[in-house]
Amino acid sequence: MSPSDLPRFAVSDKFSASCKGRFDASTWIGDGWIVGLYVSAGRFLWCRIEDVNQEAQTCSFCPEDPTELSALIVGESYPFMEWYWGSRAELALDEGRVWHRKTFQAVDMVVYPSEGGCRMAIPATPENKDGQEVIPGGWDHEHCEICNQKIGFGGEPEGYVDDSKSWICEGCYRDYVVPRSLAFVPSSDILSPSE
Repeated sequence: MSPSDLPRFAVSDKFSASCKGRFDASTWIGDGWIVGLYVSAGRFLWCRIEDVNQEAQTCSFCPEDPTELSALIVGESYPFMEWYWGSRAELALDEGRVWHRKTFQAVDMVVYPSEGGCRMAIPATPENKDGQEVIPGGWDHEHCEICNQKIGFGGEPEGYVDDSKSWICEGCYRDYVVPRSLAFVPSSDILSPSE
């Protein structure tokens, strides 16, 4: 599966903070939802959907940064995905992202209180250790950003990591990143409500 298999949004008008257009029937459209318009080379323009008219199949896309609208051309159509699958698709499609094969090494973990009496944990850095509970070697694994496979303690010892510290397991790297495939997206999620 590739971006050409996704539903499309055709831009009919651009304004200072949004664009308007017509979308292919999809379960991924709803007022207030976050959707990515696939621009090119793994780049998505993330927008909030407004003014949905399901019958006419029209809506407005409102990016957080309106200057990003310059990437869209009136009269052109763009594949789109909802946020959950789209954030994973970015990892597989982004041609500028550099992946490094690496053995996961445990690092110290910082534990701190959060609302409601829960405790949260994050990898320790020199900036966040001050006055917090530190557990040596406590951050002992990551999860694949596509399939959620464990990488590190209790999982695969190696994976692929990029400069933003996103981890991908070996299987997802081989099956999706190398061929730039979206085959991990269930076809049932792509089908329109009428199909």
